[in-house]
Amino acid sequence: MTIIEVKNITKVYGRNKVLDNLNLKIKKGEFILLVGANGSGKTTLIKGLLGLINFDSGTVRIACRKIAYVPERFHFPDFISLEEFLKLLLDLEAIEEILTEWELLEARKKEFRELSKGMKQKTLLLQALYGKKELLIFDEPLSGIDSRSVKQFITKLKELKTEGNTIIVSTHSPKYYEQIVDRKIKLEVQG
Repeated sequence: MTIIEVKNITKVYGRNKVLDNLNLKIKKGEFILLVGANGSGKTTLIKGLLGLINFDSGTVRIACRKIAYVPERFHFPDFISLEEFLKLLLDLEAIEEILTEWELLEARKKEFRELSKGMKQKTLLLQALYGKKELLIFDEPLSGIDSRSVKQFITKLKELKTEGNTIIVSTHSPKYYEQIVDRKIKLEVQG
């Protein structure tokens, strides 16, 4: 079953054409890597799929409603705690266990303004990785996290893929995903 179908999408910023008549089909349960140089349109494609920006032409069809998203950059509300943030987004009884597993239990009551970049990034990953989602989209998810957390993230992605979730990852580090990726989609900087 096709979960995402993109037909002839184009996006132009000023005089810069970022995506040019792109066509793409992604099947349910596929693990897709978006690769390409800076400016090739990876983030633009993701934001357009999610309806955060409009494409200039073309159509997008997504056949699911439960979508998790981790953006490349996110501005957390400074005066909310890590635990409060996760409780807003996730309906989990095992939150303490998850925070322990990801080495965030001691920071659970800290406000975001007190957290390191790595802790913030792990919190973003947790809100996407846990809970019932059909489609998970990550834009440079490894930014700022330690090697132990990278391994945990990859292990969790393997589990989610095995469960039939569709996963899209935009990355400059495809080596981490070699064992689980189904397809790489390379985007080129438009001349």
